[in-house]
Amino acid sequence: MKNIYVDKTKNNGFGIFAGRNIKKSEEIFIVRGKKISAYCIPCMGWIGRRWLGIGKNMWIKPEKNNLIFYTNHSCNPNAEIKDRVKLIATKNINMGEEITFDYAQTESDPYWRMKCRCRSKNCKKIIMGEAKWQ
Repeated sequence: MKNIYVDKTKNNGFGIFAGRNIKKSEEIFIVRGKKISAYCIPCMGWIGRRWLGIGKNMWIKPEKNNLIFYTNHSCNPNAEIKDRVKLIATKNINMGEEITFDYAQTESDPYWRMKCRCRSKNCKKIIMGEAKWQ
């Protein structure tokens, strides 16, 4: 999407921001990249940091120019992943607002953990794999 840009955040390095107002239920972008199935031992440290879970033991390793590469987690997100590869607004997002989603939504690995730095009121402190794939 042309109206999304990467910029510095207050807490988490870089993130993606709305270059215009985005309406609830609007598609923000599609995650594109290489599909990875089954565990890759040398890659284990990257699961959850750059990869997007799309099923049990299945991930997409996003292309470097894909915006998901810079999309941060929040325990109070304004977007979510639908149909495994589409980032969709879950509420109206104002121009200049950071776009975030809950990483736990896409990771099913029961051993995956990540310290949360979102600082929202309902922060979980630790993000864990919670995705339930059919």
